[in-house]
Amino acid sequence: MIWSGYYDRKNWYPNKHTIVRNNLIEKVPGDGIVPIGCDSTLIEYNLMCDSPDILPMTEAAAGIWPWSCDNTIIQYNEVWGHKAPWDAQGFDSDYNCQNTLIQYNYSHDNYGGMVLICNSGNAGDYSCGNIGSIVRYNISIGDGIRPKETRQGMFSPSIHIAGPVKQTLVERNIIHANPKPSDAVDRTMITSDSWDGYADSTYFRQNIYYAAEPSRFDFTSSTRNAFEENIYIGQFKNQPESQKNKKAENIYTEKVLQESADGYKGLHCLMDSVILKEHTLHYIKPEAIKTFFQNIF
Repeated sequence: MIWSGYYDRKNWYPNKHTIVRNNLIEKVPGDGIVPIGCDSTLIEYNLMCDSPDILPMTEAAAGIWPWSCDNTIIQYNEVWGHKAPWDAQGFDSDYNCQNTLIQYNYSHDNYGGMVLICNSGNAGDYSCGNIGSIVRYNISIGDGIRPKETRQGMFSPSIHIAGPVKQTLVERNIIHANPKPSDAVDRTMITSDSWDGYADSTYFRQNIYYAAEPSRFDFTSSTRNAFEENIYIGQFKNQPESQKNKKAENIYTEKVLQESADGYKGLHCLMDSVILKEHTLHYIKPEAIKTFFQNIF
């Protein structure tokens, strides 16, 4: 963790312009990289992998995420094999944060989903909430495979929006949900639920949602959700848009599913890699994924 004692907005003196780069975090059961009380932190080219499933059932953890931070950039990272009993997402934009940017990251084979965006509605006046998060150009493959019950059963949506977050943009991400290990495992693409309040003004634009098995969306009591040109490949309950994009479905089938149904081979063509301490870090190539979406839209 990158810690500043000044997380309270009434006493706000954050660490500034910290860089966290080229780190391997292996076999750590809890959180990976967490700046606290910081402004303009850059987190890039880090690999967190192969977390052991040893935490008590009450514990929550995720891969890379800020708390009480402004203007954090999380990019070109990979998180796989996170096994925390609660959360266990690859990435998270947490509360008391403004303008978190999560882009060009690769999340796969985690108990939780790709990303958590959250805000505690009862945090008190030390917190500004969660405002202006952007999640774009990330790829998730085979996430949401929690094999045992936790606080909310087998809960593990690909995208979890919890509490009164505001003005969030989720844009041009690829969520490739493979068959789950058992019938009991959660198959939800997006859940937007309560943490002492509900999300408001969340914008989902030009994302690709692929589900190998019937999936669903659950926006509960969140307000002013907006959807534009998202692609839905598979069967979905409560699908927020009814129109289909056959061109996009055909391109995804040809470029991804025909290469390998599990998505790894086809989607790895959108990635670059670098060796970190004898491990391979995969991250998203901006030009490749932007071209992929330009061809679809």
